[in-house]
Amino acid sequence: MSVVAARRFAGGFEIAADSILVRYCTQLVGNLKRSKLWEQDGLIVGGVGTSEESVQLQSFSTTHRPADASTDAIAQFLSEFAFWKKQRTEKFAVQNDFIFGLDGRLFANHSLSVVEIETFEAIGAGQDFALAAMHLGKSVVEAVELACDLSILCERPVQLKRYVRA
Repeated sequence: MSVVAARRFAGGFEIAADSILVRYCTQLVGNLKRSKLWEQDGLIVGGVGTSEESVQLQSFSTTHRPADASTDAIAQFLSEFAFWKKQRTEKFAVQNDFIFGLDGRLFANHSLSVVEIETFEAIGAGQDFALAAMHLGKSVVEAVELACDLSILCERPVQLKRYVRA
């Protein structure tokens, strides 16, 4: 459930995410304490999937960081996270999808497969709506808002992180 949308522009990028949190069949409305979009030491991450794995990656990112802004370094970061997670939970696979922003570059993953985002991308239950909106020139915030309007698995408020090269 959820949606995260990202777009590169000259000199930076933006990442937006919805705020839905679900426990079993109950939506936890307005609870932003467990965000799907966070920043840690210049690494900006938006995630969709289980809250458990997102919280674990947030914790991991307080002491770990990709070596650089490359697909290989992001894949290595996720591999190290999977090993770290297995030591604590007995679960090894990376199940969530994430969008990473680092040093002006954007990356998306599915499992340990990492690709660089050249223009725009979206992940999650509302990704098709968000991708269509961005294809038509809408901002990442407008794309996530549209996904919230059309998908029962996405909900406002929209969160935004922006990186602009100094």
